[in-house]
Amino acid sequence: MRFFINQYSSSLVKYKFIRVMVYFRQIIILALILLGCKQINKPQPLTTIEFEKTELDMGMLESKKPKAVDIGFVNNGNEPLVIYRVETSCGCTVPQWPQKPIAPSEKGRIGVTYDTEFPGMFRKEIIVHYNGMYSPDTIVIRGEVDMGM
Repeated sequence: MRFFINQYSSSLVKYKFIRVMVYFRQIIILALILLGCKQINKPQPLTTIEFEKTELDMGMLESKKPKAVDIGFVNNGNEPLVIYRVETSCGCTVPQWPQKPIAPSEKGRIGVTYDTEFPGMFRKEIIVHYNGMYSPDTIVIRGEVDMGM
């Protein structure tokens, strides 16, 4: 009988030890996940951007000849300006933007090329996502493509 009690208490100790180890492992994994998330989600300092124009009239354009324009801006904030991405309302409008941060008080340009494949009037939106309080900002380009006859 004594052997049975010692054997039982030994396996009970092993079971409790394994439970404690699993519990500590879960705590360590959770702590690592939380620490990793804190580093990934570090907030970017906010800044402000001022565009030279928020609406741009491209006028009358020739058909089948893409037209490129530049939209100037200045970083009015106290932190570097980072443009994360620039979206357009149509695949016929292709944006290009600076990939490096723009220092405070520095100027930059966003290039936009409009494909004049289809005749008629157009109005397209360029949406600029950046590390600013008022992000995203929207710029509108408009114009007309002639019939090309």
